[in-house]
Amino acid sequence: MRWRDESTQEYAVAHVKEIIKFIEDTTGEKFDWDAFFKVVENYNEETRIQLELWELAKTPYYPVPAVPNLLFRSFQLSFSSGLAKEVVEVSREMLKLCEECYEKKINMRPKTRHRLLVCGAPASYYMHFSTWMYECWGVNTVAVMNNLSHHEYISTTDKEEALLGVAKLWEQAIMRRHLVGGYENMLEMFEEYERFNCDMIMFYDDITCKGSKSMTGVIQDTANERNIPLMWVSHDVIDPRTISRNEMRRQFNDFMFTVMNEKPLDESLLDFDDTMTW
Repeated sequence: MRWRDESTQEYAVAHVKEIIKFIEDTTGEKFDWDAFFKVVENYNEETRIQLELWELAKTPYYPVPAVPNLLFRSFQLSFSSGLAKEVVEVSREMLKLCEECYEKKINMRPKTRHRLLVCGAPASYYMHFSTWMYECWGVNTVAVMNNLSHHEYISTTDKEEALLGVAKLWEQAIMRRHLVGGYENMLEMFEEYERFNCDMIMFYDDITCKGSKSMTGVIQDTANERNIPLMWVSHDVIDPRTISRNEMRRQFNDFMFTVMNEKPLDESLLDFDDTMTW
């Protein structure tokens, strides 16, 4: 909960050591440091590639659509982090493709009118919301705050430093890094807004996770002070009966009409019935 405080890191490393001891006592096996450092090397390679991809995402020539970008990064953080060699291989192929698009100045999002930064967890029942944003309004989701973590290298030689790196990864897991550790973590979105050359922010007010922990006023005031268009879209993570996909689109439409003074690229996508979309 206080991962920004360096005085807590010794405590965090002690917990990691307790986990290792528990595994050794339970299984009778000794912790394999060679295998551990091999995983760390793979994780560092994943991290190196991701940092390069972020640099390319700042440009108009980043070809990876928002949905696979979000899902791949989420899988990479949650299920690999150096464990799955296939993730490293796919990451290298992705980087190669993105570099080629950048070198040839290929714009895979020619209808882009706005570059959007998303903060908060997306609704699992509407992963293609960002696809609709682009097709209906020309709003291109270029960065998602939940993905902008786990980007620090871990030592591959020093055991204590390596365990500290692992502890920090757990402390800054998806949906934690920008929600705990102090209110200033939530305000990092404004730094990333500048870094990724965005001109809009959308904040998911996820009611299942208690919204944005009473920070809505501070966030909105900060956006107003900086003259940044910021919209709030509510959802219920896994239950479309509470807040439907149609209601999410209505909230987005209202903002685009009233705040951005935009007209849709495709009016047929403004309102349609997808209640029975499973």
